Amino acid sequence: MSLKKEYSFSLFEKIVYVLVIIISILGFSYSDIAETSYDALIFLDACKAGEIRHFYSYAYSHAGYAPAYDLIYYLVLGIWELPLWILDRFLECPLPVYIRVCWCKILLGLCSFFALVLTEKLI
Repeated sequence: MSLKKEYSFSLFEKIVYVLVIIISILGFSYSDIAETSYDALIFLDACKAGEIRHFYSYAYSHAGYAPAYDLIYYLVLGIWELPLWILDRFLECPLPVYIRVCWCKILLGLCSFFALVLTEKLI
């Protein structure tokens, strides 16, 4: 007897899920996402300056506030934000805040999608 239930999300459920994620990315804003995205860019600046060991004081001196999350979070987010950092710092093409926020929300949407896939495999 198998304890695993035979259930799979239907195509309709997956489409609704993706639409909800897209609407959430485009329609909702949360100031913490904008600040954390900016902190990730400062994290990359600190890496470039060789100040990763003193990231929190480096960020405080550049942003006027201390980042709120653990360093590993900024490492992951910094890797995700690397294309935006390159555009902003090297190509001197600063991006509006809403583009940075949407880019950060895409990562959250991808994590949510992978959670759905893992949930489907576990059910």
